Amino acid sequence: MDAEKLRKRQLKREREHKQKHKSGKRELPDEKAEKQMYEMNVPERGVVISNVSTLFNLDEEICDVTVLTYESPKEVLKLPSKYVNFISEKLKTLVAEETGEIDVTSLDVSIESIEQAISFYHPKNSIKLEDESPFEELLTLCDEWNLLAFRTSIEEYFIEHHQYGCNYFDGDVGPEHIKLFYILEKFNFGNIINMFVEDCCISDDVIKNYKECGLEKLSKELQYEMLKVEILDMLEVKSNRSELHTILNFFNFLVHEDRVVDQYAKNGYKKQIEYGIYEEIKQSDFEEKRFGADVTIIVSDTKLYVNSQILMDNSPVFKRRLENLGDKELVLELPWKNTKEVVLFFTFLTKPCKIERDVDLYALASICQEYQVQWIIDKIGNYISTKVKFGGETYQSLLRFLKLACMIKKEDVVKKLIQILDQPFQLLKMTEEFTWLNTSAKILVARKCLFTLAEESFNESEASLPANRVKFNLLMNEDGCGLLNILQEYSQIEFDFQNDNDEEENLFKILPFAKGTLYSG
Repeated sequence: MDAEKLRKRQLKREREHKQKHKSGKRELPDEKAEKQMYEMNVPERGVVISNVSTLFNLDEEICDVTVLTYESPKEVLKLPSKYVNFISEKLKTLVAEETGEIDVTSLDVSIESIEQAISFYHPKNSIKLEDESPFEELLTLCDEWNLLAFRTSIEEYFIEHHQYGCNYFDGDVGPEHIKLFYILEKFNFGNIINMFVEDCCISDDVIKNYKECGLEKLSKELQYEMLKVEILDMLEVKSNRSELHTILNFFNFLVHEDRVVDQYAKNGYKKQIEYGIYEEIKQSDFEEKRFGADVTIIVSDTKLYVNSQILMDNSPVFKRRLENLGDKELVLELPWKNTKEVVLFFTFLTKPCKIERDVDLYALASICQEYQVQWIIDKIGNYISTKVKFGGETYQSLLRFLKLACMIKKEDVVKKLIQILDQPFQLLKMTEEFTWLNTSAKILVARKCLFTLAEESFNESEASLPANRVKFNLLMNEDGCGLLNILQEYSQIEFDFQNDNDEEENLFKILPFAKGTLYSG
């Protein structure tokens, strides 16, 4: 079969194969179906095979090996065993001794692809590689059969001859490049990918049609490397270059190693926060069984007494636990709890208390979250909002408040804190309070600092075009695109980084703060 005929036949089969996939008629065979398929492919059983192809149109009588593909039993490919024996040792071992079959039904490769792969080792009948060649199928066969020489030939084609390959790459990554990148990644051609990524620019067509062009299929690492080159090219931050590299280094660790590297060194001589509230509250108020205190709470072998109605009115968790006791004695154990923190919680439940700076808000918020005491959670949120509103807070305090706001899921407070946080990322990352944040909150801080850096760069650069601002925002703050697509597992969403009090024109898109994203671990 000459190359032109084979190419036309191949294109026809590919169209038919794709149509089968769309209609859902073809499924990969399970064990039972494979057995049936094997039985159907034994000619003596009277199964009608519509087409028997022989390699290079050889005489069928000399072809003693049968290749079973997803197209079997209607079509099979036969070839001489002597052709198999010198191609690769791996392929030789795949021929079943009893039947003389090579079963590749699970590989999803066509007869034409098999013929093209084998033809490489027979120059007389070699089928030339073209941009339309089914590279995924050919490389699948290379890996399965250990066809190292053919794989090297395909690699050279990608570099030297493919119209979207290295030799013809002008630095602008278009949709066709994305398709090629997918194949290069899937079959571990990292050396070729590196040739592209060193100096590339993501085209507007790719950004506008992010999902349609298949960019989401690429690994998050490759997407990030392309995005990083784009950011470095887009932002002209000569004075703050170190700040930019600090932010990108933060994302490097996150994307490539799935970890955050904190730069705060533990200091045993640093004065720890002391909460004066523990000196003021009285544990004795709850250790005596006073009138109405009908519930016994056991914390670390300490018995505390509280009124059941107060517990049930304020906490649905306590309500369920007490109701489940029925007529039994009202005794509840709170294992692994700190007695002082539980006393603090009960003090706020039973007495009118103001929240001041000396209150251990982390302990209080944590217990309120566990027992769903929403009005105290709201009280903590209002306290943070008030402190932020009047200003004068240090960046350390803002980070502490951010930790709290994330704990109690106060989205409006988180938004405001991020907006007014204006210290460089280099400084924030070396702060103890930064290490207290969960990963999603740390990423949000890094994104805010990158946003601020971009805004400064665009304002200072005379050559900066409005289109660059729009492109930056699409790549850095658009759901399903760019950075947010890469960081999906970290619950990142579109975010309004602009300070509402900023009277300057906001040239970046203002987006609402989505719910439920920053509050996992």
